[in-house]
Amino acid sequence: MRPIIIIQYTAVILVTNFNKLYLNDKLKEKLFNDQSKYLVIEAAYSVGFSDIVKSPCHYVSMSSFGKSAPYKDIAKDFSFTEEDIVKKIKEIL
Repeated sequence: MRPIIIIQYTAVILVTNFNKLYLNDKLKEKLFNDQSKYLVIEAAYSVGFSDIVKSPCHYVSMSSFGKSAPYKDIAKDFSFTEEDIVKKIKEIL
């Protein structure tokens, strides 16, 4: 299963099992609150987090499939580079 990174602007949460998180209400209450802003970074098509996170949630994820290239080129095309992530965080803050 692919890991998903969620940045809560004060903490980084690494989700390695989305189904476990999705089904665990106590864990969701502990990790997510209505006062925080979240940035979900997922190297895939982003699904499901809008059901979990009720506060503002921003995404860096893939919007299409079928691309084949060296990983650095793919990262650049889908805005997964360090510079792109930092820029997105600054825009949100």
